[in-house]
Amino acid sequence: MSRGQVEQMLSAAIEKDAALATLASDTLAQLKALSSLLNDKVGQENAPDVRPLHALLTCVAQAMPSSQGTSNDASGDEGADAADRPEGGAGARSRRRWQL
Repeated sequence: MSRGQVEQMLSAAIEKDAALATLASDTLAQLKALSSLLNDKVGQENAPDVRPLHALLTCVAQAMPSSQGTSNDASGDEGADAADRPEGGAGARSRRRWQL
């Protein structure tokens, strides 16, 4: 399936329910808040690794037609840096286990 096909399907879904346009970016923001809360409550070493979920939601947010070009900006606005994203280096991941 091509990126264009995915964008067409997402555009059609957004036409039916406009709330879908911001769902992925909103969920990323909520995941960041949950990550911070868990770090505070149980500590980074005991908290679950949410990087796979973060990576999946980031891909979905980037594929959304209405957020194209702003999804990268949105993750920057949330305070995520290269160490927080799955594509960050292995050393960065070990320093900041999963804090977003």
